[in-house]
Amino acid sequence: MHEVSVINPLEIENWNNLLATTPGYSFFHTAHWSDVLIKSYRYTPLYLCTRSNDSFISLMPLMEVSSPITGKRGVCLPFTDTCEPVSENGQCFRRLIDEAVMLGKKRQWKYLEIRGGGKYLSAEKPSETFIGHILDLRCGQKKLYSNLRDSTRRNIKKAQNEKVEVHISHELKAVKEFCRLNTLTRKMHGLPPQPYKFFQHLYDRVISQNMGFVAFATFHGQTVAANVYLHFGDEVIYKYGASDKA
Repeated sequence: MHEVSVINPLEIENWNNLLATTPGYSFFHTAHWSDVLIKSYRYTPLYLCTRSNDSFISLMPLMEVSSPITGKRGVCLPFTDTCEPVSENGQCFRRLIDEAVMLGKKRQWKYLEIRGGGKYLSAEKPSETFIGHILDLRCGQKKLYSNLRDSTRRNIKKAQNEKVEVHISHELKAVKEFCRLNTLTRKMHGLPPQPYKFFQHLYDRVISQNMGFVAFATFHGQTVAANVYLHFGDEVIYKYGASDKA
């Protein structure tokens, strides 16, 4: 039986290569995302894994989050929509859970938060639930378009008639434009925006490395909406969206 190790993904030179040969991975398991979280929020990476020579057998990415208000806790992973622990079977998953609990007791965590694992935790009551959507892009643009609601197709047609243009960018300028719109959108919802340094690190470690991009729409030369997408392997994740309602 392989030993469960506690490691920092930034210290493993071929981390993403190992990940790419492991079933069940996502962008959020990459060293690049880990680096963004560490640089932006100074979290401590404590990734639990068992591995063979060329892939992971099981993997639970964990960050230790320390707050003067809520204390210390382990999270898989903070600021991450979902981060499924990678596991060959229920027995391997249970080993990861047991190791995480022991690690938490040793480091005096108040609790452990796992954003995923429902496949093996169906008997447990979740503290929160969210809905995710998976869109298969292999069917092609025409099929995807035909599956849209009538109102959505009408809105697309209206935008085309009014000469709204959509651009794809890997440039810092586009990230800054997104941040401007994000501040407006978060304010409208009564929420503070993420710190700019987070998006600067996201640009440095992800977007500029061709692992993400900004899609933005312009109307009469003015940026009115923007989305941020992140990708690794054959999956792309819609991560952030913002717009100017004015």
